[in-house]
Amino acid sequence: MLVPSTTFTKIVAASTSAVTGIAANGTATILAWNPDGDIVAGNNGYGDQANQLCYPAGYYIDKNGFVYVADSGNNRIQKWAPDSVAGETVAGGQGAGNNASQLNYPASVHVDDDGNMYILDSNNYRVQYWPKNSAYANTTAGGRGSGSGGNQISFAVSMTFDSYGNFYIAETLESSRSRVTKWVPNATSGTVVAGIEGQDSGSDQLNNPSGAYEDNNGTVYVADTYNHRVQKWLKNARNGTAEIIRL
Repeated sequence: MLVPSTTFTKIVAASTSAVTGIAANGTATILAWNPDGDIVAGNNGYGDQANQLCYPAGYYIDKNGFVYVADSGNNRIQKWAPDSVAGETVAGGQGAGNNASQLNYPASVHVDDDGNMYILDSNNYRVQYWPKNSAYANTTAGGRGSGSGGNQISFAVSMTFDSYGNFYIAETLESSRSRVTKWVPNATSGTVVAGIEGQDSGSDQLNNPSGAYEDNNGTVYVADTYNHRVQKWLKNARNGTAEIIRL
């Protein structure tokens, strides 16, 4: 099993025989893997019991090997200890909603070194900061409805962090525009770092991006899903170039 905190900071592409990721030093690496993996969470049918998951959309493995799963269909985050047979609800699980104790289709989760969580709460168009052992969260980005404003987040399925605490959200806007926004700590709005015009296959465009990562030079790599490519955007560039990654 690959542990992102020790091998990759971001997995950008995968096949049945290999994974391509960005290491902590900003270099891309391809590792072969055994397709017969070990199950670390779920596999007990789909449902809402402690040993079940429902459409899990994202996960994070902390430095102690605990697996946090964005259990989107159950609107909760489940924490699974190593070798455990059931998870523990550490955020949400109160039904779909938008109050401080609820989530609505969480798609991604990140855990800091102190055990605090950042949750991409997709259908609430926000990122929730959930302190360790708390029953409630604070909104740290978005939460102002879906839209293209700098202080808004539209539908998103991916959130990644860099070593400075900045996070990157791959969005598909209702106005047929796709983009990646960068949010620095305590910011009230994000900055567009990839995807400038519309939603198509042009060099300045993206189409339903599903992941992004910025390296130490400020270069942004985007999994441009519907264009079947990985786009590389240099810092402050208006256009990206296709990055060839062979698996």
